[in-house]
Amino acid sequence: MEIEILYSGYSYHGKPMQNETWHTVDYYLIRLQTEGTCEIELNGRAERLYPGDLLLLRPGESYRLVLENDETGKTGSGDFYAICKGTWIDRWASKGLKPQRARIHADRALLDIWKLVVLERRRIGDNNAELVECLLRALLLSIEAALKQGADGGARAGVAYQMKRYIEEHATKTIAVEEVAANVRQSPSRAAKLFKEAFGETIVQYAMRVRLSIAIERMQYSGLSLEQIAESCGFGSYPYFYRCFMKRYGIPPRQYREQAGVFAMEG
Repeated sequence: MEIEILYSGYSYHGKPMQNETWHTVDYYLIRLQTEGTCEIELNGRAERLYPGDLLLLRPGESYRLVLENDETGKTGSGDFYAICKGTWIDRWASKGLKPQRARIHADRALLDIWKLVVLERRRIGDNNAELVECLLRALLLSIEAALKQGADGGARAGVAYQMKRYIEEHATKTIAVEEVAANVRQSPSRAAKLFKEAFGETIVQYAMRVRLSIAIERMQYSGLSLEQIAESCGFGSYPYFYRCFMKRYGIPPRQYREQAGVFAMEG
């Protein structure tokens, strides 16, 4: 069996509780703390989890959740989890850095995949086992990428990757350095420094590179006019798009499109 998901979901606990010790037997438990904090016993060892803490329990390990009121008398803990097994996840878990506990930046894309896994798993009667399997693989590979990003430079690198993802998600709009910095709660100067250290280019340079790559995709695979592409990719006007394209690629956009063998109708 390549990969099988036994259960996946999201749980939120708002009252004190103590679970019985849970032994993973022959499957894996993957758990991501997303809200609040909680105490756990991990293989008999007491630990506290905070948002962003990821657990990867392998077959034969044990886990127990303990929730108690905090100093304000409140309790709250939310997490996504997946229970799965199979030869594919055996290979995934043994490849690269896969610690039992790690801190990751769970961006919107990763959480959206996890939500899809949960939703598709619930669709009773639908013949969607292959889709669920593909989504689970995508989730695990996204977790692997998040683990690698954390290992590449700790918290500073994590902030830089958050900025990178934000730019990629908003590249077709006009993005100011101040906006990117505010998203990661950093000053503009600090954000600019962290990004340059991590990726060797400025926030503005990277945003432009992403915007141009999107424009090239639309030039190759859509029937949009160059003027429409310029507007839809956040350049504002065709003359500005033309100047940026020429500066990076050395040829006009129209010539690039023709050389690529794309002759889209331009009304």
